[in-house]
Amino acid sequence: MNSHAAPPMVSIIMPAYNAASYLAETITSVLNQTYANWELLVLDDASTDDTLAVARQFETDPRVHVIPCEKIGSPAGVRNRGLQRCRGDFITFMDADDVYYSDALQALVEALYRHPQWHAVYGFKQNMDEHGHDIRQSQELVELPDGQLALPPGYPLNWESILSGHVMFYMPNLMMRRTAFERVGFFQEEILSFDDFLYYLRLYLLGFEGMGCIPAYIYRYRIYRNSLSRSPTRYLQAVKSNINGIDWIFSEAGIPERYHKLKSKMLCNRLQQEAFGLLKYRQRQLARDVLHQARMYPDVSSFDWLLRCLPVYLLSLLPGCFRDGVFEARRALLSFKAKRAIQGGAS
Repeated sequence: MNSHAAPPMVSIIMPAYNAASYLAETITSVLNQTYANWELLVLDDASTDDTLAVARQFETDPRVHVIPCEKIGSPAGVRNRGLQRCRGDFITFMDADDVYYSDALQALVEALYRHPQWHAVYGFKQNMDEHGHDIRQSQELVELPDGQLALPPGYPLNWESILSGHVMFYMPNLMMRRTAFERVGFFQEEILSFDDFLYYLRLYLLGFEGMGCIPAYIYRYRIYRNSLSRSPTRYLQAVKSNINGIDWIFSEAGIPERYHKLKSKMLCNRLQQEAFGLLKYRQRQLARDVLHQARMYPDVSSFDWLLRCLPVYLLSLLPGCFRDGVFEARRALLSFKAKRAIQGGAS
């Protein structure tokens, strides 16, 4: 970064709805950033708890701006209101219950400075539970013998790896230049979930050479163990929204025609991942319902369902102790394969 030039302003857009329990911790993680030239837009989506009052406490810092909204009802819609108001040269997003690592903004800004051809850059997340304890996850950075972190095998991405459904994208990992937003535009509010993935996809459609990925953990992502059991109907509606998003990808997004054959694989992999995650939290019946939706969908081939979804369905029939053993063995195998791939590439 040029030491004589003023550092670019980073706009952090944070939708908040009934987030009073964790909002102070989240905003504090912004205040603790090593990179100081930012503005934080906290957009309260007509919360019914103390979210607005908690956010107001931080307005003593002139970089924090609290914006009450009339009920919008979707993170994509709230983010769009933030995009209309933000002033930064670089734009990023944060959820109101997650926590930045202290060097998150610094790492993303420096990456964009080192690579002027990148219009956006993203890193990785670390899962945690509602109490702040780390949770093991399937996709982790590879720790090298010297302690440095490396990207997992398969990065940088290509269309096949993205459209196969193996990759998960999250908005708090991402920072984009304002010029990228001006080209891509606003979030699609009509799609109730899957909006993170779709926005990344639209950025990739600007050109793969413009999307950067760095081997750094950007934030801690909070997972609620009990939320999955509160409303199975709502969860299945979200899964249906994922399916609608995949339909949009292959019908309207402008994906090259030669990759349309990957639609069945993408559907199966996305819903298999949802079911696999549900099993980790003992939601066996809900996992089977998700897999049943995949089997009934007309664009899913029998071969892809048998190959990708049936093993998870059979896993749901095992007692909990056996499933836990499978999860641990799977994680160990993925970690071993990742390290072997990194070492093989370096030799």
